[in-house]
Amino acid sequence: MIQAPTTSDVVKITALRYYMPNFASRVLSEAPGIVTEGNLEVANVDRDKLNLKGWSATSDAPSRPYSYLFAMDANTNIELARGKINRVDRPDVQNAYSHIPGALHSGFNESFVIPGRLRGHNIRIMARYSADPNGDRRSADLTFDKAINVPPIVADGHLDGFSMKDNRMTLRGWSASPDSPDKPYSYLLAVDANTNIELARWKINRTDRSDVQNGYPQIPGALHSGVDVTFNMPGEIKGHKVKFMSRYSSNPNGSFDTTDFTFENVIDIPPIVQEGWLEEYSVSSNKLNLKGWSASSESPTKPYSYLFAVDAKTNIELARWKINRIDRPDVPKVYPHIPGALHSGFKESFDIPAKLRGRAVKIMARYTADPEGNNESADVTFDQVFNIPAS
Repeated sequence: MIQAPTTSDVVKITALRYYMPNFASRVLSEAPGIVTEGNLEVANVDRDKLNLKGWSATSDAPSRPYSYLFAMDANTNIELARGKINRVDRPDVQNAYSHIPGALHSGFNESFVIPGRLRGHNIRIMARYSADPNGDRRSADLTFDKAINVPPIVADGHLDGFSMKDNRMTLRGWSASPDSPDKPYSYLLAVDANTNIELARWKINRTDRSDVQNGYPQIPGALHSGVDVTFNMPGEIKGHKVKFMSRYSSNPNGSFDTTDFTFENVIDIPPIVQEGWLEEYSVSSNKLNLKGWSASSESPTKPYSYLFAVDAKTNIELARWKINRIDRPDVPKVYPHIPGALHSGFKESFDIPAKLRGRAVKIMARYTADPEGNNESADVTFDQVFNIPAS
């Protein structure tokens, strides 16, 4: 309570000064006596960096020694990220705003690595002076008007090279994806270039590509994004125009929760080429005598060879024999485009098993990657039909 003095009182004259507690300075944007100015002069996104240059000056700065820059969602004004900064001197600001204490030391010039939570957002930058080392309270803020678009991270990749030789294909390239750290399994898929239907897939181990990391530092996992594989070309892709798709997956089989990148290159896979001829066949006593050749573009990756006797009407297997191929220099002269044509011959004499007796049969020549001759095969069935005597 203020009381009026009496005539006998000694009066001390004291000037009344305005006092505003800290909470009021946070609530009232235009608090009496507080002057805030600033300008965001540079704001740009350069791959994985957010570059910011400008200044903000406030008459409250001398009592708030800690400075921060905030990235705020431009639509909701919710904080997305913050970075503690060191102010730099700006004599030009001091000259223009000499009435604002601390205007000299109001500048900032920062380059931040862009955190993932900023990607795909429009942001505004807020400059803060604070009395709190963590920047959470007792602050004086200035939000700049400029909205900055931070683009999302997208997958990228390139097929650097591919080659085909002797039924084997080599591919080298890379694909990087922002969510690859959460998808530890990698596959390479061959898809039909016209229908995009999967034709084949291979599980692969990634290789390090420091050049990709240097070129795309904004993509997590870019270092371990390489593809460098050589594989046998399966029959399923022969004769197709294909594209190759690089996949990251959290599933060991690569069937779901995937991120895919399809290389633009269209590769024309030559069809399977197979030729052959049964030159001699005869039955003498208990022997079946066979001579001829069969050449297949698949033979370089199918080292085991068999001859089959199949029922001429039903094509059901009746007997098989594992064979060793022999050289036929005449065959590659006529079919130089078929890999392995030189080593395509056979000349065999087999005991006739009982199940062949009394049947009409055809002979089928097989190349296979299976020692037992059951899987991964390339077959040529000769046209000739001959009868095996009943006894």
